[in-house]
Amino acid sequence: MLARAGLVRDDRGAAANVFTCDAIWCAAADRYVVVCGPGDLDADGAHTAAERVGLGQLHDYAARVADLVRAFAEHVVADTGEEPCA
Repeated sequence: MLARAGLVRDDRGAAANVFTCDAIWCAAADRYVVVCGPGDLDADGAHTAAERVGLGQLHDYAARVADLVRAFAEHVVADTGEEPCA
């Protein structure tokens, strides 16, 4: 479902992305944690004094969130046969 929504899994591990967020406390063997935000951790200075994000990046992020919501709704329909709320 996440891949269909355009959220690509990053299997490089913690060494590739040295950052932290509260989502780490939600991880467990029986569930996924998805961290999704605008911009690029390295190129945009995430979590530093130089942090920035461009308007185009915000537009792309909004589209990714909309795609994720649609993919989740399609998943619910496929799983349960119930139509999501309009």
